Amino acid sequence: MKWAATLSSGVSICGVSAAIATAAAIGAPSVIPATISSIIVLFTVVELVILPFAASAFLKFCWSLPSNP
Repeated sequence: MKWAATLSSGVSICGVSAAIATAAAIGAPSVIPATISSIIVLFTVVELVILPFAASAFLKFCWSLPSNP
């Protein structure tokens, strides 16, 4: 339960700071916020690399669709 609460708050609220605050509030062992913080940062780096290309491809697709007045 402590892993789930810490991860869900870190992903849904504002990242590493929320995960650390939640872990402190629920009394989680120190390994939990450290691990969750690493997971959040890892996924953020992957998103920073992939999402610009995905957004560009999506926008090119949307602009190529015919518009109906």
